[in-house]
Amino acid sequence: MKNPRPLEGKRILLAEDNEDVGDYLRSELERAGGTVAGPAGSLSHCHELLDAEEFDGAVLDIFLTDGLATGLVDRLRLETIPFIFVTGFPEHPLPEKVASVPLLAKPEDYKSLIPVAARTF
Repeated sequence: MKNPRPLEGKRILLAEDNEDVGDYLRSELERAGGTVAGPAGSLSHCHELLDAEEFDGAVLDIFLTDGLATGLVDRLRLETIPFIFVTGFPEHPLPEKVASVPLLAKPEDYKSLIPVAARTF
């Protein structure tokens, strides 16, 4: 039988600057058992959350209010926190250093969010 809560026990950082989208993603992650911090709409808010808590994974919108979420990549890798990107602009080229990171398109790939997060985190 398929696990209805595949993110049970996982602490997840959610970086999303659109309130409605952030609320939706948060509810989906929580329904799958995750404990979610965020949505954080800015890099600075993400860094505050990373300073305060430990995470098992991160779901990142690429465009945040104060810059690109790719600015978090080095820190997430240093802290060995796996991450995925969820973006409304999947055609926007990402830096080479994140070419292998899962990239989901909003809203087309919402159904893939939980399976991809469960495999990645």
